[in-house]
Amino acid sequence: MPVLTIEKPLKQVLGDEGSDSLVRLLNQIQKEQKEDVLEFVEEKFARRLSEEISGVKERITVEISGVREVFPGCGWTTTKVK
Repeated sequence: MPVLTIEKPLKQVLGDEGSDSLVRLLNQIQKEQKEDVLEFVEEKFARRLSEEISGVKERITVEISGVREVFPGCGWTTTKVK
């Protein structure tokens, strides 16, 4: 993370305590933005993963049905992928 520095003219206006407060505020804002982005990306990834898993389950079900049609007398019971 880049180090924030307060330029001399602004530091003279704000003083040491004001400058330190500004740096803490900016660091907190940056931290919260980073957390928000990570949360958004995690949710998007989880949603996409769920969609992909559903698609794979559907394809497996179709393929198993096809195999059952090719070998109808094997006594396989109908099961659904969970």
